Formats: sequence, C-alpha cells, structure tokens
Amino acid sequence: MYFNELARKWDTDIRIERGKLLAKSIYKNIELKKDITALEIGCGTGLITMELREILKEIYCTDISKEMLKVLKEKIEKYKADNIHLINNEAVYKEEFYKYFDLIYSSMVFHHIEDIEKELCKIYKILKRNGILIIIDLDEDDGSFHKDEEEFRGYNGFNRETLKIILEKQRFKKIKFETVFRGEKKTKDKLIQYSLFLCIAKI
Repeated sequence: MYFNELARKWDTDIRIERGKLLAKSIYKNIELKKDITALEIGCGTGLITMELREILKEIYCTDISKEMLKVLKEKIEKYKADNIHLINNEAVYKEEFYKYFDLIYSSMVFHHIEDIEKELCKIYKILKRNGILIIIDLDEDDGSFHKDEEEFRGYNGFNRETLKIILEKQRFKKIKFETVFRGEKKTKDKLIQYSLFLCIAKI
C-alpha cells in the first residue's frame, strides 16, 4: 500500500506545519469543551490529532494504513497521550458507537473514498445530535495534484457546491466552507498551486 511505504517518511517539516495550521482551523470553527469525544477518520501519523490531544477529552483514530498507525502509536506512548485510542476502520461504525461522537474530522481523506455518500451515511449514525463533521480536503483541480501517483484512484479534489449537495442529501445541515490552506507541490514537470477547504456540517 502506498501509505504504508511512506509512513516512516511522512512527517516532513511542511506536513508538520500544515498539521498545526489545520488543527487550529478545526478548533477555531467549533466551540471546544473538555468533554468532547472526537473521531479522526484517516488519521495517518496523527499530525492533527496530536495537536488537539490536550484540548479534547477523548480522540479515537482510524486509518487503513497499519504502518501509519504504528507511527501514531509510538507518539502516543512517547507523549503518554492516554486519551488517544486507535480503532479498527469497521469497528467504529458498529452499533455500539451510534450517537457516540461530538466531533468527527478528517483531512485529505475524502478524495480517496470511493463511495462518499455511503461513508457519510455511516458517519451520520455515529454522530451525536448537534454533532459536528469537519472535512478538510482539496479544492477541485485538473488532476495535477496526484499526477505523479500511479496508484491514485480517487477524486481530483471537490467542487464545494457539489459536496454541499451530497452532504444535504445525507441530512447534514448548516454547511459552510472556508479556505484554510494554500500551498505548492512539486511534481515531475512543474510546481503546482493548490488550496484546501474546511467544510463544517452539523446534524
């Protein structure tokens, strides 16, 4: 798996700084309280969650990459972050977690998900009433961002209005977007510009 191979090299200076900025964009957009139980979908090495660990009561983390989770587990042990829990991708959607989470967030994950509507349906079930979903992802582009990644089979970012319609179809409301990051990525033949949006939605 692509992410397994990159896990030990994932935490570059650029990604660390971006993780800090995105974590700030999350807690600026919600009313944070110490009793919030959160879930990060596609946590990777935990760059965002580690920034939020002292703000949130409990954080559950899931990822399809076992190697990424190994790196995060090492961080949890190193920093004694006992309020961060690793959980299986499928287990978190079981009935025992229905209406369990106050906050669910993800970063650069949704453009990898094949069936977004199905994923949102599952997320809706495990969010508490008045719960918050935060999606941070790529604005739609021409495919340049993933051009050099032969294994990539996802979306070339998202049109914000299209994503809003999909969220509304799955009963999410009070949906709003804002740009939270602008960056550059070097590909084989050029330097491209890209932007990330933060989408916040409630149930």
